Amino acid sequence: MIDLNSWPPLYALMYLVLPFVFGMIGMGIGLYLAYTRLPAMLEALKHCRDVMLWANLKDAGPFGRLILLARISATVLFPRLLVKRGLADLDDIQHFPLRLRKWLMVMNTIINISIVWLLAAYALWNRH
Repeated sequence: MIDLNSWPPLYALMYLVLPFVFGMIGMGIGLYLAYTRLPAMLEALKHCRDVMLWANLKDAGPFGRLILLARISATVLFPRLLVKRGLADLDDIQHFPLRLRKWLMVMNTIINISIVWLLAAYALWNRH
């Protein structure tokens, strides 16, 4: 079995700190997108009812912009349920700018890796 206490202290520290670093990188990408590319995303999804319902969050500060970005990201990357319910326009999603779609995928991947790594570190640290 893996015992985190038997690791050299530097390795254990890196193993426990790096998920937070990756999370901050993902959040930094999210803030960058929220403050520089949000108008272009909203314009590309102007026929998506679900996104437009949340669009007023763009004026609610950084937290509101991140929530709106998460909503846009879910709409663009996982549209099936929203299209089925009539909350998203498939044509808007298909014509969403590819460069922005890739940035959303990178941001989501980094944050998800961070969360999984953090859960694994917690499981190793608290295992008895």
